[in-house]
Amino acid sequence: MSQVEPIRFPPDYPEVLEYIGQLVHRDLCARGVHPHIAIELALLVGESLAVEFGGTQPYIPRTLPHKLSERNRQIYGEFRGDNYAQLARKHGLTEVQIRKIVQQGIDADRRDRQSPLF
Repeated sequence: MSQVEPIRFPPDYPEVLEYIGQLVHRDLCARGVHPHIAIELALLVGESLAVEFGGTQPYIPRTLPHKLSERNRQIYGEFRGDNYAQLARKHGLTEVQIRKIVQQGIDADRRDRQSPLF
């Protein structure tokens, strides 16, 4: 993939919106969007965020819920009964977190196999 030329923002443009704009522009160009259209869309996203969230500090999670579910299914699939520590190291989590994920997988399997009582 070729290097994308960064967008030039005005000197007084908010730093966080400039950063978001650069990310949007880079990712759109990487997906084949023409650079001029990518610039327009990146600026539009920045301005929309300013209008929608201006003056606030919204929380942005590191991982989206569907990605967490995918990761948790992968961890549960890799679980062999005695590899909590190995999974914790591999996925950058604690053993307690791994045990919780494994238990959630066990509970989900049990729910899927059992028919409802009523």
